[in-house]
Formats: sequence, structure tokens, C-alpha cells
Amino acid sequence: MMSGIHHPRLLFAFLLTLTGGVAAAVPGPGGGLTLPEIACPPGGTPEGEPCDESGQGTINGGCNTRPAFFMDVACGQTLCGEAWALGGSRDTDNFLMQVSGVSAASVTLTTEFPAVVFGINTGRGIDCGTSYVLDQIEVPAGGTGAMTLSFPIVDDDVLWWFVGASIFDGLPCGSAGEFGNGYVVTWSCAAATCPEAGDVNDDGTVDFEDLLVVLANVGPCP
Repeated sequence: MMSGIHHPRLLFAFLLTLTGGVAAAVPGPGGGLTLPEIACPPGGTPEGEPCDESGQGTINGGCNTRPAFFMDVACGQTLCGEAWALGGSRDTDNFLMQVSGVSAASVTLTTEFPAVVFGINTGRGIDCGTSYVLDQIEVPAGGTGAMTLSFPIVDDDVLWWFVGASIFDGLPCGSAGEFGNGYVVTWSCAAATCPEAGDVNDDGTVDFEDLLVVLANVGPCP
């Protein structure tokens, strides 16, 4: 689906925020406290992968499967999924977002279990050997976390988002104890703005640095 071309980026600006706090626990059927179930909001897309501790039914295991499987997502999309973690293994859900004309991409995760989100650089293609994590957030069970990646972006770049449990045990399918299996993830993008007139070096600001570029190039045209 994607070529293996890798375009490393050297200039990245990251804004990480943890928002929304943690949901209050409620009495469970056995008298203990459990976190409330997260409902899939209207318009949310089901992940479509059944909770399966064998890992045989994965449709978005990413580079943990051979061949690698990813699910395509888009700016403005909300997806409702499930994950498990048991006996030292965990479910990993991997999503690809092809972007054009944007200056920043954000992900917001609400989860019933302790979770982690990675934003991964791929350039214009997936290479499991050279793609690398740009940044990450951990989100507590019952909490909401958000991450924004802003960088010099090229049209048709591909972002790789990883969502999974931050634990490797204690989260079987059909969990009825301390944690649930569900999560809701939403992606949003900020539109790129046209450069200002006079921004010769394309850094987003018209200043003395632009004048230096002009002065350094005064003279006859080559």
C-alpha cells in the first residue's frame, strides 16, 4: 500500500497536553469500584477488530505482524476500539494518516484502561526498520490525553499513530474488573497558512533574518 521510502525530519515542535482529568469510579456489581464504560459517540467509526487474546484476528497490528497491517484514518475522524493485555503480550492498534495542506495534527484519546499513544515519523512511506517515535503520551484509565505534532510538512506525508495498553497483563478481553477494554480516539488537523510576503526564508516570520538573505544575494543574476 505504501512504499518503503523514509524521509527523516530534523525540525519538529511538539505540544503535549493531558486534558480532561480522570473519570470518577463507581460501585461495581461485586461491591468494588469500577470505571464507567466509555460510549462510542455519534459518528464514531468502529475499529472492526474483535478483542482476541490470541492475536490471530488483528487487522491493524502494525509492524508487530507479518506482513504489517495498518488501518487508514483521516483528519476529523473518531474511532472506537478495544485493546487487551495478558501474560506479557498486548494488543497494538496502528493507524496511518495521509495528510496534505496541514501545519499540525492532533490526537485525543479517552480510555477505559492505562494506555499509551505514539506519534511516529514515516515521511512518505512505512519502513518498520527506520521509522521512529516522535513523541508519546500515557493516559490513565478513565482519563483523556491529547498530543499535537507540528512540523514542516510536505503534501502526502504519512503519519503513523500507535494506540495500545501501557500494561502487559491484567486486561483480558471482556474485562469486568478494574479496567475495561474500550477506547475512543479522535484526530484533528490545523490547516497550513500561506506564507507572508517577505518571508524569504520560509520560517513563518518576516524579520531581520529575511533581510540578511536578501543582502547576501545582492548582485547580478547568475
